[in-house]
Amino acid sequence: MVGKGVEVAGPADIEKAQALVEMAGAPPFETRADLHRASRAEDAIMQHGESRREEAGPPEDKIEEGIPAMNEDEPKFARVGYWGIFKAFCILGWTAFGGPAAHIGQFHKAFVERMKWMSDGVFVELLALGSCMPGPTSTQMSFSLGIVQKGVTGGLLSGILFQYPGLIMMSIVGFGAGKFLVEPANWLRSFSAGLSAVAVALVADAAYSLSKKLCKNRVTIFCCAISAGVTYYYASQWIFPTLIAIGGILTIVTERKKDLSISSSDSKVERFGLSMYGGGILLAFWLSILIGVVIGKNNTNYESAKFLHWFESFYVTGSIIFGGGQVVLPIIDQQVVKYNTVCTPIYTSGGNNTFSTPSNNCVRVESPDTWVTEQQFLAGLAVAQAMPGPLFNFAAYLGAIVGGFPGIIACWLGLFAPGIMLIYGVLPFWAKFRNWPWYRRALPGFNATAIGLIYASVFQLGLKAFVISPFPNASIVIGILGYVAVSAFNMWAPVAILAGGVLGIIAWYTDCR
Repeated sequence: MVGKGVEVAGPADIEKAQALVEMAGAPPFETRADLHRASRAEDAIMQHGESRREEAGPPEDKIEEGIPAMNEDEPKFARVGYWGIFKAFCILGWTAFGGPAAHIGQFHKAFVERMKWMSDGVFVELLALGSCMPGPTSTQMSFSLGIVQKGVTGGLLSGILFQYPGLIMMSIVGFGAGKFLVEPANWLRSFSAGLSAVAVALVADAAYSLSKKLCKNRVTIFCCAISAGVTYYYASQWIFPTLIAIGGILTIVTERKKDLSISSSDSKVERFGLSMYGGGILLAFWLSILIGVVIGKNNTNYESAKFLHWFESFYVTGSIIFGGGQVVLPIIDQQVVKYNTVCTPIYTSGGNNTFSTPSNNCVRVESPDTWVTEQQFLAGLAVAQAMPGPLFNFAAYLGAIVGGFPGIIACWLGLFAPGIMLIYGVLPFWAKFRNWPWYRRALPGFNATAIGLIYASVFQLGLKAFVISPFPNASIVIGILGYVAVSAFNMWAPVAILAGGVLGIIAWYTDCR
């Protein structure tokens, strides 16, 4: 029986009320006696709408460029425009000393820790991707960092700003190469030693920071350690992609029962440059050029097509070399320093005859038509390692000696173009396969192995810096101070590097050992 004044609810009313309650997230009701609970639905829906507006954050046009959106529940990453990219890379291009591993450390310090452009996971994914492709990894990273912010043009802006200081300086050095390169002044050697010490400290800081966040279990720690040990002991251009592939296979097996969906922080990549169709065309274009220049060189002589021969030598090298500058140096040396093998015959007497016998007294001497001399090569390499930007800018120095401005264009563009085309061509496909389950399971192994490569660089660069330093013990002290400055006191990496150079000059002036 229903009391007086109470309206009886029919089936349609109950169904409507039930729908409202479910939308609001309130517990369902089953009887007419529970119908009064439906009155809570409107309030709950209003609260739900308020919470959704809070999750969405402020309107897009109210978010200041370069400042992460304020949201308590989601990771905060900055969205920057062309001016933000320009400000970041304009300074970085002139202060990125220390070689590719040090550049990775600076990128991580600047764009992950300080500016918060992306998560650690996305950063190491891009690092692993670059390590698996031919070309200079730090250069490919510089383009990738701009691409994920503003697409194709953003990548061109960040990449060019990162490359051009070293390109200009090494071109000038190539035109003015002289005795001062073969026997550099003591203050210049000391400044370079100080820069190198802090650069190694940056690499160590990046390795520790990344491993602490991404090597969280025994399997990934094992991958990191094995990668570091093998890379240090066995130097080969194929070792980088091979180790990364093995690490990925290992975690595919060990993580096969886990549902490793992409995390909210790692999924916040909105731009990948070209479309998959455009990326495919670019990859085909890279391969067509590779085939074309090889055929062209084999069907022409050097004197009649010097530009083609220069470009072919560096383009092929840039298309097949994994691991960056240190790996590419022996191959470039073989390409530009030409040798002849000269054997001295041994004359012996037999009776009334004097005759020559085959001799093992053979030496390799520089050919008269060598592109550059060994002395020029080594002197330029020493200067390139003290310059900011990629070590691949060494190609501009060689090109200037070989053929002036045309030589710079042929050698520098030939060495850099393959890696740049490959990163632009592959990123659209990475956007697709990074969501595949097998890739998500392989990713911890990819990341841990890539971090192992960074650890190997710490020891390789550290020992090398110790050996070539005019004051080895002081270099270690400078490196320790640099590490504490950037890791404990968050000193801006370019300032720390330049301070290391000043400390190097002070160490030389005070006759430190």
